[in-house]
Amino acid sequence: MPHHLVNISETPGGPLGAELRAKLAPHENVLAGLAVDLSVNLRFASGQLLLTQQRLLAQTSDSAEVQAWVLTPDHRLRLVDHGGVASLELHDAQQRLALWRLTMGLHASALQLVLLDYPYILAVSSLA
Repeated sequence: MPHHLVNISETPGGPLGAELRAKLAPHENVLAGLAVDLSVNLRFASGQLLLTQQRLLAQTSDSAEVQAWVLTPDHRLRLVDHGGVASLELHDAQQRLALWRLTMGLHASALQLVLLDYPYILAVSSLA
């Protein structure tokens, strides 16, 4: 059974996107995708995130491995912006599990991901 992509125009492309799509299980539907354009050290670097109904998958140009988290009701995505840089964080009930950084040009796309009507993904904040 092929993967059903909600919006094919937002499907990640390029080598990173292809590796992420290859990690999808046959039953997984992609709900959203997001490109990131900064490393955690604030250097320009490409990355991709895919949100499915079960998992969040991520790959950056810094890492050869695709990272994946099985989502539970304790997981939250948190979007924070400060000084022209947005930070997208994945948290569980105890700690931050992952961090991605992006320029403000991608902030609107990240906000759409965070605001999806999805039970596990609901936190937005802004620092002055």
